Parts: sequence; structure tokens; C-alpha cells
Amino acid sequence: LRLIQELDKLIRTGHVKPVYEKIVSLNYSQIPHRHRQKVANLAWRSGAVSAGMKILTPVVNSEQAQLRKDVSPEELIEYCVLLQKMGSVNEALEKLKLVDPQLYPKSLLYSSFCLFSQWRYSETLDLLKSYIESSQISAYDRVVGKINYLAALVAVQDVETAGKIHTELLNDTNESSYQKLRGNLYELNTQLN
Repeated sequence: LRLIQELDKLIRTGHVKPVYEKIVSLNYSQIPHRHRQKVANLAWRSGAVSAGMKILTPVVNSEQAQLRKDVSPEELIEYCVLLQKMGSVNEALEKLKLVDPQLYPKSLLYSSFCLFSQWRYSETLDLLKSYIESSQISAYDRVVGKINYLAALVAVQDVETAGKIHTELLNDTNESSYQKLRGNLYELNTQLN
């Protein structure tokens, strides 16, 4: 668990390459079941998407490539973002519909990732707004949601609202642990001006 926390901190501070290297060097069969979803999350966030698939596919799918009856919503959500990253966007969207977004708000964020990849930005606005407003997410996850909301606003050319969100995010990302997110914010700023 400590390793997972350390790797998460590295990603948040913009040090992605060491996380990628650690993830791809793991023996996936040695990862305890209770940690597989968290390691798969680190895998896709570090760019090791195929490693994430190797970690979660045996947990999510049965031998007949059907959804296992005992898969947890958290595992399914992480599997769906991996599907999206691999290009199986429609499958990911279908599986995300099986998850209650009130109980598992991350499904809203990951659904928006799917829609982003299909250039359906306007459809992400309500999803991301609900995600940001959820009381069940961390402050860091809220900033992640706001940055994605800002990206959607920029894409649909709602410059006025985007400007307000951008100003909020400048304050939200002042913490040193938000360096990677601050970089994303600077990138979006170039599209605003």
C-alpha cells in the first residue's frame, strides 16, 4: 500500500516516467487482488495502459470474456478507462452504465474521457459538473474534474465560463503536489487566449 501511495504522489508531482518503469516491471500475478484496481489506475495514469489491462482483465472478465459476477464497481470503472485508452470507447461507455454514479462518481469522469475521445464535448459538461459537485471525491480529484470541465468548455467555445473556471484553478493548483495539473492548466490557457 505504501508503494501505491508513493507512486501516486510521483504522478501528481509530474514524475510519471519512474511510475511507468515500476509498473511495467511488476509481476502482475503477485499483486494482491485488493490492490489490483489501484495499481491499474496508476498504470493508465503513467501511460502503461497494456500493463493495466493485464492486471485487471483476469479480475473483470471470466474465461468466456464475459463480465464476472464478482467484479467490484471500482474494478469495473478502472477497467473501463483502460478500455477507453485502448480504443474500445463504446464498450467502455456501455460497461460504465452498469455503475451507479451517485455511489461511484468516478464513473462520471471516465464517461467524460470516453466522450472526449469521440469529440462529444458538449455531452461531458453535465457529467463533469456532477462529478465536481460530488461530496465523495477528494480535493485533488475535484481539481482533475475541473480541469476536464475547463477543457470541455474550451472545446465548446464557452470562453466566459472557461475564464472563470481557469481563475479558480489557478488558485486550486498552487500546491506543490498539483504540479502535473498546473501544467495541464497552462496548456489549456494557451487555447483560451
